[in-house]
Amino acid sequence: MNAEAVIQSFCDARPIRNKNITDRMALAPDSFSGVVKCRGVRFASFAATCTFFDEPVTFENCQFDHLDFYATYFLKGLTITDCIVNDRLTFQSGGHNDKELPIAITNTRFDSFVDFEDCWFTGPFTLQDVIFAQGTNLLGNQDNPMAVSFDFEPKITDVEGKLDVNTYKPPD
Repeated sequence: MNAEAVIQSFCDARPIRNKNITDRMALAPDSFSGVVKCRGVRFASFAATCTFFDEPVTFENCQFDHLDFYATYFLKGLTITDCIVNDRLTFQSGGHNDKELPIAITNTRFDSFVDFEDCWFTGPFTLQDVIFAQGTNLLGNQDNPMAVSFDFEPKITDVEGKLDVNTYKPPD
């Protein structure tokens, strides 16, 4: 299955199951009203940079060699369960989930650094049974303009790895 067929499946609200996607997946930096629901999928590269998801996004038992959610808004929530992300992941300047729909990451391993700098989570945020092998700045960058904002107290349980890495570099 190539990237174009995957995107069409999302647009048609058809789940993707048990596939190996070797193409570079890149959603346009715009509003995306398709339903992203993947189970047992291995992605060589999945990027949704500056994308506004108008529907829920779900990844279950997936593996990502590369994943990028820079400045991505999950207006109807994001669920990542039983996944592995091999490369550095950027959520920077994103989040923005609906007050009723959570961003929930459970039983997932991140092998490289995960960047949450300047994210704003306007709905519930949950991390449970997650490994950050090279850390994250989710709770770092305190007292500076790039700290993560939570409108609801985040639920963080059974998480391994450093959560408070400081990555903020003030301008010269």
